[in-house]
Amino acid sequence: MSNKTELERIEEEQGKLAAIRHTVSSGKEEISEDVDDIREEVDDLKSELKGGEIDKVTCRACEREVNSFEVNRCEHCGYDASGHTKWKWIHAILAGVLCATLIGIPLAIIPILKARKHGTRASQGVVKVHRS
Repeated sequence: MSNKTELERIEEEQGKLAAIRHTVSSGKEEISEDVDDIREEVDDLKSELKGGEIDKVTCRACEREVNSFEVNRCEHCGYDASGHTKWKWIHAILAGVLCATLIGIPLAIIPILKARKHGTRASQGVVKVHRS
C-alpha cells in the first residue's frame, strides 16, 4: 500500500516537473523572439545610418553625440534610462497608497502622472535618433 502511494507521489512530482519545463521553454521562446525583434530594429537603424537617412545619434539628456545605438549609459553625462523604471514603480506604489484614503484620491494624480513620465523615459532609452 505504501509503495502505491510513493509511486503516485513520484508520478505527481514528474508531472509538476514537466509543467515547469514547458513553462520555462515557452518563456525562453518568447524572450528569444523579443531579442530577435530588437536586433532587427538595431540592424534597421544601423542600415539607415549607413545609408545617410540618419544624421546623428545623441543622448536624450545632454544632447551630445553618442557613438552607438546600443549604449546603456551616456559616455558624457552618465545618463541611464533604466533608473526611471525604479522611480516609475515608486510613484505607482505611492499612488496606490494615496488612493486607499478618501482624501488622497485627488492627490494620487500627481504620482500617477510622474509614474507615466518615468515609464516613457525608461522605454525610450538613452539615445535619440535624428533623421534627415
